[in-house]
Amino acid sequence: MRQPISVLQRVRVASPCHESWADMSGDERVRHCDRCDLNVYNLSEMNRTEAEELIRNNEGRLCVRFYARADGTMITRDCPVGRGLVRRRLRWIAACIVGAFSALIGTAFAISNGGGSRRTAELRGLKAFAPICDRLSPRLVPGPIMGSMVVPANWNQIVNGSNNSSGSQATQSSAETSGDHPDRVRTSSDHGAE
Repeated sequence: MRQPISVLQRVRVASPCHESWADMSGDERVRHCDRCDLNVYNLSEMNRTEAEELIRNNEGRLCVRFYARADGTMITRDCPVGRGLVRRRLRWIAACIVGAFSALIGTAFAISNGGGSRRTAELRGLKAFAPICDRLSPRLVPGPIMGSMVVPANWNQIVNGSNNSSGSQATQSSAETSGDHPDRVRTSSDHGAE
């Protein structure tokens, strides 16, 4: 179904006026021309509905001002003049956001995978990246170590500084911590005493 042709598509100025819009009194929508003693309506400052209604109510006999595209169609306030421009700007902004996000993710990925401790240290030096580096690759702080201890078989020789290879069964066997007394080291000779 075809849409009816808008009144605005048929508007033409029969005799162009050479008076200056700036010299007329009024606002951006309607100004009064002292020379012609007529109101001049700026259709480009009205939306499509308002402009069509104005033309219908005055039966097309009025003084108007408007902006037209290269093809001659009228530009109104609600007209999609800059849709292409808006789309291009939105695409550019989206591309910038995606690029920045990709760079940030790439940096975070490099930091979390080790990325070289030198590089991580360099990024930590920058105030902007320090919190990111600390979150993705926290600095290792030594903590307490707990568990049963295993001592080499020749621990007495190491402690005493002797290199005697012939020793008792206690020096040749491994030692471990006692369950009741974690600070006491048990050797295999202690097992026989229990």
